[in-house]
Amino acid sequence: MLLRIMESHLLSCGETVANMIRFLVDSYNKPVPAILEIPSKDHPYDPAHDSVLSRVKYLFSAESVASGRR
Repeated sequence: MLLRIMESHLLSCGETVANMIRFLVDSYNKPVPAILEIPSKDHPYDPAHDSVLSRVKYLFSAESVASGRR
């Protein structure tokens, strides 16, 4: 029996590639491997498509609601 263990904890891809597969990137919710989107020099940065930024905003808004600091 062949057993393969993935040791990668980080997957990096360009923002333009991430936008092409956005439905997969946004639906991915496991902590490992983490997905890191690298901004492109050829295309302007759009924070509306930044999955990490949107998750951080969600976590901070959830913390604010949980602690009553809204």
